[in-house]
Amino acid sequence: SRWPPTVSIDCGQRTPLGQPENSSWNVTDNPADRGPASSPEPGVAPALRRIVRGYLDHLLIERGLSANTVAAYRRDLGRYTQWLTIRGTQSLEQVATPDIHEYQRSLAAGDERYRPLAAASIARALVAVRNLHAFGHQEGLT
Repeated sequence: SRWPPTVSIDCGQRTPLGQPENSSWNVTDNPADRGPASSPEPGVAPALRRIVRGYLDHLLIERGLSANTVAAYRRDLGRYTQWLTIRGTQSLEQVATPDIHEYQRSLAAGDERYRPLAAASIARALVAVRNLHAFGHQEGLT
């Protein structure tokens, strides 16, 4: 078996721990809960994918959060990285406070892919975004 398990934001299958070494464990749950797409847009910038993967690994392995909690972070951060990519953002270093405010407004408004979120869901999503940026800064990635 392989330790530590890996967490992927772009795979659709869940493989339990103890699988062959070439497998990876993905914290996904019910596909219906992931929004319209089962994975982030294929064009999400590699730097954004890497930092999200690292952060999800951190949550699962170092902080010991449950698979369901990490799956919720994956969904929230997948939506965030898609939004950043559509705007042409390639890394977290390019994100400024006005961008976060605009993202918050986009969560409240919804779009063709996602329904508008309630205030509590927006707050949860923004916590994930804030913690991702803090992780990137702490790790020297931003």
